[in-house]
Amino acid sequence: MPPPYIDYMQGHSLPHGGAYRKPSPRKLLDKYREYEEALSISQAPKTVTDLEEKFNKEIEKRDYIITGMEERIKKVEGLLETLGDVKETVAILQKENINSERAI
Repeated sequence: MPPPYIDYMQGHSLPHGGAYRKPSPRKLLDKYREYEEALSISQAPKTVTDLEEKFNKEIEKRDYIITGMEERIKKVEGLLETLGDVKETVAILQKENINSERAI
């Protein structure tokens, strides 16, 4: 909201007696309607409650995502362990194959 409008609504005297910046009642009403939610005290608790609900939903959403990612990480770690075991088995088989070829 423009500062002169705020000053006028608070009863402050405007520069030059308000001759140049005094808002018309219609403009003042339009600006008040535009900023009513921010200016209204009765809306504050509702706004806080709405924000709390919004943040709680966002936290739940992120917790769900994190849980899913933790499960995927455990799965990938298990696959990496299996891959390591396969790698060791392949290395052993290659050594056995090399040794058996030398024996022939």
